[in-house]
Amino acid sequence: MALANIAKVDAVAAAAIAKINGLVFTAAAPGAFLLDTYTGAAAGYSVRRLATSATVLLRVRRETAGGTGDDDEADVAYDSNNILSLDSAISNASAGVTATTLGQFLNVGTVGGTTYTNPDSLTVTASCYVDTWYNQAGSNDAEQTAFGSQPQIHNGTVNTDLITENGKPAVDFNIDVLQAVSIFSQSSAVLSFFIVFKEDDTNANNRAVVLSGDVEQLTEVFASQNFAFGNTQNSGHRRPENENAAVGTANNNQNLFAYWKNGTNNQNLSVNAGTAGSNTNSVTTTTLTDIYLGAAASNLGNPLNGRIQEFVLWFSDQDTAGNRTGIEENINSEYLIYQPTDTPTSGLLATYTGAAAAYSVRQLANTAVIALRVRRDSDDEETNIGFDANGDLDSQAISDFCSTANGYVTRWWDQSTNGNHADQATDASQPQIYNGTAVITENGKPALEFDGSNDLMDSPTMTVTDGEFMQTAVYANNTNVANSAVATLDTSPVRVAQTIQFPNTTTVRLLTFNSSGGIDAIISASTTSAGTQTLATSHVLNGQGEVFVNGVGALTGTVNVRTDQTTIRLGNNLSGNGPLDGRVQEVIHWPSEQTNRTAIESNIDTYFSIT
Repeated sequence: MALANIAKVDAVAAAAIAKINGLVFTAAAPGAFLLDTYTGAAAGYSVRRLATSATVLLRVRRETAGGTGDDDEADVAYDSNNILSLDSAISNASAGVTATTLGQFLNVGTVGGTTYTNPDSLTVTASCYVDTWYNQAGSNDAEQTAFGSQPQIHNGTVNTDLITENGKPAVDFNIDVLQAVSIFSQSSAVLSFFIVFKEDDTNANNRAVVLSGDVEQLTEVFASQNFAFGNTQNSGHRRPENENAAVGTANNNQNLFAYWKNGTNNQNLSVNAGTAGSNTNSVTTTTLTDIYLGAAASNLGNPLNGRIQEFVLWFSDQDTAGNRTGIEENINSEYLIYQPTDTPTSGLLATYTGAAAAYSVRQLANTAVIALRVRRDSDDEETNIGFDANGDLDSQAISDFCSTANGYVTRWWDQSTNGNHADQATDASQPQIYNGTAVITENGKPALEFDGSNDLMDSPTMTVTDGEFMQTAVYANNTNVANSAVATLDTSPVRVAQTIQFPNTTTVRLLTFNSSGGIDAIISASTTSAGTQTLATSHVLNGQGEVFVNGVGALTGTVNVRTDQTTIRLGNNLSGNGPLDGRVQEVIHWPSEQTNRTAIESNIDTYFSIT
């Protein structure tokens, strides 16, 4: 659902529903886009609508028959969700064009169940290139008239969608550049910009964006997480003189870079809202005039081999103004690049604090924006999936992405602030979320299906500080055998605790282990029959182990949980011989005792309707 539509729903529903899933939603003004909220931008190029006043996003050229086609052009707007798509309306087209949508204009065939047929004479699917990226903040458009240097948005393959990155449309650069030339007259002493891009190779010198003044390059953002600012005094050397590296991410991932400068000696760069690189050296500045997207300014050298989705520039310091965080949140909510680590203010994880890891098909914290990373098996493309307006897993986004392909989970994003995501890189061991027709469910809610063979997901190692913990898991086991839904392991690897396991037809067990790997204690509680959705809780406090099934049936016993590093494994146990044949919907791990166990279980039960 588009942000604008979410805002409308929220405004109407605010009086009736103050909270959904324990999350507090704040009403926003209908039609409030990024540049409406954060005003005064000088440039805004995007594959989504950034302003109420925006009418079109791009001007594109279609190319057929290996470059010998008609080269017709058209302006392309946003679709009903305010983003570029094959359903985007076209206008101001070349003579003879009667197509009304981008999909028809390119004659792409059938994509996502919709057939796009060109109504004119086009008989093959056309490639699509960008000759103008319209500036939604004004008239300063980024252009490229040379056909061979225009970036691409469709590769000309029949029955395929637009080029995407992480499930959203993207402008693909490959020795290409878009240039806004001699259009600014602004001192570069104070500015801020934000760019979403991905580099496809490891060339540290490839440029995503260059800001240029007079004959000098003033600012460059490199694919290798670097930025540079300031010009040299040697007119023959156009490189900026001061360079810094921001930390925290690889250069072949989709990233959000935020740069801000206040004066001549205060420069900063943030990558994915993380730790910022900075530079306090004094630099020479000149008037900023040009923007180059995808290559260096002087000779178009070191071009970007990758995709750009958004670039926004202000001639003001948006960090000092208190706007940087809000701008980053707005951009990340659209492109789902990273999981924020801000302390939540609403949701289960805000009410019951201290979780080390939290995986769920619902939104557990108002700061979490990503639930799963999904791979479709038709082409092995992947995308991050977030939540809908109700805080539920965005099942429609999964369906749209997978269409008739199967969907598998490569990452279950941790919704705590710790970044302990559960990953599985091996295709054959990834649990399934979409079966080619619909999202897999358990009791009406989405669920990850583990195949009972080799599916599993592991978190990074975590430190257990005091040997006390609580884990909750919502799952269903298809067979009453020794199948593990959740296990916690140390790095030896010797099991610390195998926390949620079906050992036979009657019990759920908490197993703890001694230093040599032998079983130290077994605590169990009665369970339900095979195939039944279950809420199981393992709790260790003050040397006592407890197991609860659907909030009842607790048995206790003395345990000795080790206090070294641990990994959470989902869908299997340490040795790999206890694979779960069933579905998992939520797992939360607190590395300390929880006096609020009953309230936590009640919250979980209310959402999943288990009992």
